[in-house]
Amino acid sequence: MIRFINVLVLIFSFCTIKAQEFKIELSYKYIYSDQWDKIIQTYNFSRPFNIKNQPLLNNGFNGSVSRIFKTNSHFSQGLNFSYSHFRSSAENQNFTNDLKLHFLNLGYILHYQNKEKNNHFYSD
Repeated sequence: MIRFINVLVLIFSFCTIKAQEFKIELSYKYIYSDQWDKIIQTYNFSRPFNIKNQPLLNNGFNGSVSRIFKTNSHFSQGLNFSYSHFRSSAENQNFTNDLKLHFLNLGYILHYQNKEKNNHFYSD
């Protein structure tokens, strides 16, 4: 419930702030990490008594919020905040093992758009 309230506060705060552009993105994300795969496979190998093995970290989701500040030139500047979440869960008799991986990324955006030459083309 607290996460839902935080998302609502975030959305309403964007309604009161003036900027050239806001972006909210949700997407599927795939991760391949050789080190994490080796660790999980070693964990599964060292516990042959487990009925269900720990799955590898592959699938997750990504959410991103961007804000580009208004300027009069072709170049604009902005901020980007991104969050990614990956989860691996195995449930065995009398034992549940959850592995959660969180990524937070704060970024800077340099946005280029020339409306006179290319009406809807831009580059970040």
